[in-house]
Amino acid sequence: MFAGIVLTVVLNTGVPIFLGLALGIAIFAIAVLVPHPGPLKVGPAGLTMRSPRKPVHVPWQDIHAVGVIKRSVNDGAANHIIVVRLTGGHTALKRDRLLSDDLHRLGYFGLMRLGQLKASREQVLMAFDRFSGGRVTHSDREFFER
Repeated sequence: MFAGIVLTVVLNTGVPIFLGLALGIAIFAIAVLVPHPGPLKVGPAGLTMRSPRKPVHVPWQDIHAVGVIKRSVNDGAANHIIVVRLTGGHTALKRDRLLSDDLHRLGYFGLMRLGQLKASREQVLMAFDRFSGGRVTHSDREFFER
């Protein structure tokens, strides 16, 4: 009788625990194995950045120049930043912490660090070359001379 009660309790509570564990493993596997779009989409219509609140889209006609610049930080390590210089009226981009106030006043915006993407500097510049219509710059000096 006692063994029957113990078996009933184990079976009744064990099945939901097992199903919950199996569901957790399945959700984890899907999250890890299924490819997700990156934080930046480069396409014929422009640049789209994924954001926690909502995606931000900047059409190519609102971009004067786009590039990947090298920025040194206090510890001496170099960071590459994806930067755009906007034409006059685009207001979707807000002040970022990647560039100085002086550069923001001139219309420059740091979109993100290159390390946030699973792509090299060359791959990002090739995507910009393909879609930007001549707006891409390949060096820091060329970017700031535009």
